[in-house]
Amino acid sequence: MRKLLFINALFLSAILVCPALEAQEKSTNDQAREFYQHGISLFEKGDAKAAAEAFREAYRMRPSWKILFNIGQCEAAAGRYGLAMEAFQQYLVEGRDDIPVDRKDYVLNEIKRLEPLIGELRVNAPDGSSVFVDGVERGKTPLLKPVLVVAGAEHEAVVVFENEQILREKFSVWGGKSIVLKAEKKPEPEPAPEPVVEPEPEKEPEPVEEEPEDEEEAEKLDQTYFWVGLGSTVAFGAVTIGMYVLSGQKLDDVENDPDNTSLKDETDTVQKTGIAFMALTGAALVATGVLAAFTDWGMESEESDVSISVSPWAAADGGGLGIRGGFEL
Repeated sequence: MRKLLFINALFLSAILVCPALEAQEKSTNDQAREFYQHGISLFEKGDAKAAAEAFREAYRMRPSWKILFNIGQCEAAAGRYGLAMEAFQQYLVEGRDDIPVDRKDYVLNEIKRLEPLIGELRVNAPDGSSVFVDGVERGKTPLLKPVLVVAGAEHEAVVVFENEQILREKFSVWGGKSIVLKAEKKPEPEPAPEPVVEPEPEKEPEPVEEEPEDEEEAEKLDQTYFWVGLGSTVAFGAVTIGMYVLSGQKLDDVENDPDNTSLKDETDTVQKTGIAFMALTGAALVATGVLAAFTDWGMESEESDVSISVSPWAAADGGGLGIRGGFEL
């Protein structure tokens, strides 16, 4: 391989040394020759990547299709197979029939070897955008052909349009496959609207806070409820007394006629009724006491449309409490 590079150097020297060139061209040729020789030196030292960059600079200053072969060899040795493939393909296009048969066969075999190791990158971006892959510029959009990259490895694509980076993205692609990245120019932000100064509203008089009124005391009950409760208590008590008196009479009758079963049953009924009314009297008395505690004794009694009367009643076979009431409409 190094022998081939040396042969290329001889070819380049023959091209660069031309007595008919002007002084400016001679200076350019000298610089190109220096880069070329530097590339050979770097390659011999094992720095294939730096050697490829030196050969690219020589090609930029003085394009020669023969240098593309050296670039392809260096890129392949550096593991940048996509760049190597592009250099070899360009070498075949530019060299055409001038390429020796053995050299052409060598390049075709290299291309065949590299094909499964390479994937394709396609970039959709505004025309004139510069496409960089892993820090190397690979062309401007619209790209005439896909960018070739090493398959299975992670790469970074950067697209620059009008000195503005519009895409930076990491990607990877399988051998023989392709991937498409889209880059769009960011829309320019709309100018912020001018602030509108609104007139200050007239100040309204601040409302005067009214002092909170003292909470009213709990509402008291009308005296009517107390008197109804008291009347009920008296009525229940009266029935209880009546039942007690009646029970005494029945007991006397039972003593005089102990064999009278019906009389004994009546006596039991009167006694039970008396006990029940005694319990009612006690409950009514407690309720009346509670009503008395919540009654407003200073309230003047208003004329009421409700009339209620309570009256006890008793008979030989029982007793009870009668309540009558009415509403005036």
